Amino acid sequence: MNTDLPPKPDPQTGEPRPPAAPGHFNGRREPQPYDASKVPSGPSAALEWLYGTRKAGWWSAATIVVLIIVFLMLKSGLDWMLYWPMWLFIAAVGVAFWFLPRNTKMAAGADWVNAGGDVVHTYELVEVKTSGTPGSWELILKDQRGNVDRGNIADYQQNPLLWDLVFNGIRHSVAVGATIDPETYRVLKLDEYPNPPRSRRGDTGV
Repeated sequence: MNTDLPPKPDPQTGEPRPPAAPGHFNGRREPQPYDASKVPSGPSAALEWLYGTRKAGWWSAATIVVLIIVFLMLKSGLDWMLYWPMWLFIAAVGVAFWFLPRNTKMAAGADWVNAGGDVVHTYELVEVKTSGTPGSWELILKDQRGNVDRGNIADYQQNPLLWDLVFNGIRHSVAVGATIDPETYRVLKLDEYPNPPRSRRGDTGV
């Protein structure tokens, strides 16, 4: 891994912003308003956050329904469309995914992240690992204080600026000896050369 690491951002200002982290959702994200009831707390200012909304629920539900229909068409042609319990199943899955994303709560500061569990200090990690399968990887972070936090990588990457902050801390921790297995190293794309920094929240650039 490249040892020429970018600097740690200032806890209050978030400057300088970390380089863009590798990921699948690197487009510009519309910033969410700050809602103290939905933004997990940390030891310093939350610079980036993500929480589920009704709009996110609709997108998740529509996406999963389309994927199921495409899969069934590829596997069984059009015959399954005459089987009404299958439509009931698809509707039930869609409704479930409409609710689930609204429970997502994440926040990150310059040197911490909280994905709904413990506050983990990202520059003090002793273990970085993943579990799951492609498309649903769970990231598990453990710091020197024994705090452990878990979050879906796809959720982190919905807010690219939040993911940048977390990824920069992971890079620093791995560089100084945090435990990481080869599969997690590959999933996080830690061998990729860092991209230029992103623009700050609300700017027109990415």
